[in-house]
Amino acid sequence: MIEMLGARHPAADRGHAAVLALLLALFVFRVSAQLVQMLWPTPLLPPFEMWQSGTVSYAVLVASQLLIITAVATVIVGLWRRRLRPRRKVGMALLTLGAVYMLGAAFRLVAGLSFLSHLAFFRATLPSIFHMVLAGIVLTLGHFHFRGSAQIGR
Repeated sequence: MIEMLGARHPAADRGHAAVLALLLALFVFRVSAQLVQMLWPTPLLPPFEMWQSGTVSYAVLVASQLLIITAVATVIVGLWRRRLRPRRKVGMALLTLGAVYMLGAAFRLVAGLSFLSHLAFFRATLPSIFHMVLAGIVLTLGHFHFRGSAQIGR
């Protein structure tokens, strides 16, 4: 069977790439802002401690963030160059995982602003917001796979 990559609308891949680039820029801002607050504290940004909940060390956090940035940047380039083939099952899995992740991050944010505000983990609003950004990345990639595979009949 011949795969018909051309059956997808060319702008779809680039549209997903653009959304991912915007979400990645927000995430890179988060990583950079915390680093700035550690090295050169400024009153223009929240204090260093507000950027993480303290459940992992900063070194582990930065290493994982750099891996995420690299992975998402690689996906963006692949989408922009139309080198990624959408797969429906991958899309379904990513959409499910992204929805659960988004709901968990949203719950943490709402709980931290209300009934669990006495607990530091929930009170840390910036991590919750940026987990929602990461969930948005997972959902966007899931949408690419799910919708793109439907357009080419897979």
